[in-house]
This record gives sequence, C-alpha cells and structure tokens, in this order.
Amino acid sequence: LFTMEAELCKGINKWINPKPFDASKDWNGKKILLIRPGGYGDIIFMTPTIRRIKELWKDCKIEISCRPAFMQILENNPHVSALHEYPIKIKKLESFDAIHCFESALEDSKSKNRHAVDTFAEEIGIVLTDKKTELFLTEEEIKWAKMEFPKVGKKRLAYQSHCSSKIRQFPINIIEGALTLL
Repeated sequence: LFTMEAELCKGINKWINPKPFDASKDWNGKKILLIRPGGYGDIIFMTPTIRRIKELWKDCKIEISCRPAFMQILENNPHVSALHEYPIKIKKLESFDAIHCFESALEDSKSKNRHAVDTFAEEIGIVLTDKKTELFLTEEEIKWAKMEFPKVGKKRLAYQSHCSSKIRQFPINIIEGALTLL
C-alpha cells in the first residue's frame, strides 16, 4: 500500500502534474493542495512549510490531503483552509492552482542528515525563517491533557522508540543525553 501511494505521489509531482508549485510565482488568491498521506510526525514537520507559504502569500488557500486518521493534526491549524481524505479524487484536483505531493519526500531525500522540516520546505523551494512546528489544540484537548498529565513537579520525556524509517530515528547518544537532563 505505501509503495503504491509513493508511486502515485511521484506521478503527481513528476509525470502527470500540470500544476506544480513554483515558489517564484505569486500564489495570492490561488488554491494550493499539499498531499502527505500520513505519519503524525511527518505531518507536524510540514507545519513550518505550511505557515511559511501563508506568510509569503497571505491570500492563498492551502488545502491538505491526508488519511482520515491524521486529519486531527491539522483541523485547527489557521493556515489550512480545508482537509481532504487521501487519496483525493481526481475530479477535485482540477480545482487547484498548484499541487504537490510530499509522499517519499523524506525517504527519497538526498541528504539523510537534513531534518524533515527542512526537507519539506526545500522540496518546494521555500526558505524557512522559523522552523518551529505547530499543533493547534482545542480548549477541550488542553483541559483533557491537564487532567491526564497534571503538573507534579517532575520533568517528563515522551519518546517513540521505533518508526518506519531510519531518517526519523534519533541516534541513541542523543536520547541518552536527553535522559541525563531529567
């Protein structure tokens, strides 16, 4: 399934995309579709690029296509105009002025030492001025988190020990260093 998705996105970007994103154009008043089927972290790593596009072209509409399970990550993001279930219907593609698919962007990256945030921006020719990722929580989500994880005077570290690609894994020495700070 993932290989098929990657090939579909490569096709959109290279072979059949009559509407590539070009950072040298004026995108004000235009609709831009960014596609990334999933990965919680990967979609969060896209947020600096999404924000930067909106900073450069305030009047553009940025829409995202991802799997339903990942839509919650972006549903409150003020820079995102709409979310579409992945795979997006071909008929819907006609309404966009630019389309870019980020599937395999990290896996095919020429530099395995480049952070995912930089990879997404560089793939479409955007220079980031702020690499901070964003997650816009609802008041209800914040309230839930405060109840589930009350401040108890202790530092916490959340760590995902495994992921689907080596490029997303922290070297063990960095993890050990972070643990010594706790």
